[in-house]
Amino acid sequence: SSRVAAVNRQEYEAECPPSFLCPILHTVMADPVTAADGHSYERAAIAKWLSQNDSSPVTGARMPARRVVANHALRNAIDEFLEQIASASANLVPWEEVTIQEMIGEGNSKEVFCAVWRGRKIAAMTMRFG
Repeated sequence: SSRVAAVNRQEYEAECPPSFLCPILHTVMADPVTAADGHSYERAAIAKWLSQNDSSPVTGARMPARRVVANHALRNAIDEFLEQIASASANLVPWEEVTIQEMIGEGNSKEVFCAVWRGRKIAAMTMRFG
């Protein structure tokens, strides 16, 4: 039977650098983008914000453009951080007992999900080999 590395979501979000959190959602970003104000946001959150506002959610200043650009460096840093946290403090739990809610990150050989295991919110990481 498959096993998955599981980490308590509150633990890793408490340990992560503030720059990994979306200023709108206050959660770890899975698809970070940089907006015209120079700040990074979760893509879906800033898209929704800009559909209803013309100002920066961080500064309140008028947003000069609505275009966003993928922030690959930040995404890679978040992926590396999540992998380190999972490797350092993970418990292996049966995959069959994990309920996946949403993907929160992925890399060349891994995927990280927000999940529930035995009533607890966790980050679940799968590794691809070969």
